Amino acid sequence: GSGPYILKKWKGKYQFHYEAVSNYWDKRYLHQIKTVIVNIIPEPTTRMAALVAGDVDFADSVSPQLITMAKANPQIQVVAVPSSRTCYLYPIIKKGSPWENVKVRQAVNYALDKDALVNTVLEGYGRVIPTNVGPDSYGYNPALKPYPYDPAKAKKLLSEAGYGKGISTEIWMPLGRYLKGKAVAEAMVNMLSKVGIKAKLKVAEWGVVKKRMKARWKPKVKSFLRMGCRMDSNLHSEHMYAGTIHSRSTWGGFRGKWMDNLIDDARATVDDAKRLKKYQEVNRVIHEKAIMGFLYQQHQVVAKNKRLNYTPRTNGFVIPAELSLK
Repeated sequence: GSGPYILKKWKGKYQFHYEAVSNYWDKRYLHQIKTVIVNIIPEPTTRMAALVAGDVDFADSVSPQLITMAKANPQIQVVAVPSSRTCYLYPIIKKGSPWENVKVRQAVNYALDKDALVNTVLEGYGRVIPTNVGPDSYGYNPALKPYPYDPAKAKKLLSEAGYGKGISTEIWMPLGRYLKGKAVAEAMVNMLSKVGIKAKLKVAEWGVVKKRMKARWKPKVKSFLRMGCRMDSNLHSEHMYAGTIHSRSTWGGFRGKWMDNLIDDARATVDDAKRLKKYQEVNRVIHEKAIMGFLYQQHQVVAKNKRLNYTPRTNGFVIPAELSLK
């Protein structure tokens, strides 16, 4: 490659050794960290324990319940910034499934107490948003408001949709991939159960979840819910729609030619003011049709040894070349 580091060796899929390129062209990235060892530690507590023990100097995606543990060590500093990663609970909307009915999808949004998820489960490290993109993303529609927590309305909508006796489903989510993801999912299972949606939580390694998602449109695979958090890395919401809403999306759960046309039209519009309005309209329709259960935008929380200089990126990327020693 052409980056400031080169991969020298690796141990399986959990440890990678990088060496700095001594004659790298961009002088901004020529600094004293010559060797960077990346350890993949999926479990948050184990990751923090390694930092506290001095086995590593940097830990990404720190869970709020571990922040106290980190701050108790005088050699560790915790840094948090708002990120562009938005989280949501989206159904695989297959023909004949309950999720095909917009009232059922709206019921999910009314059944979820987003403020409680952010303030209690995430301990304040996030902000509630009305759709699948945050205020910093291009195309965000400021006129939209989050669905309020209203379990009575959720029950009413389910009854009107013909599901007054309830719905049984599964929620799939990857282990250790999102900030307190498992705790958030468990809280959502409880909230949904109170309105008649009985969801069985399926937590698995990312590879298992990917396999499940790739098979989601096969006739024998029943519709399910999936908790996802997607990073708008370039702050352009087209990336978010193409990745989760468009029929050609790798990870999406919705297929609709009319929605594809809205997204494709916005994407092809050259005039910036007109393109912005079109993306805001896409945003409005996604919200109105409740294509997914809209949750929150999580914060990027990292912990590091105080001898390191580092400011987290809002897009969640950790660039070794941006680390330096004091």
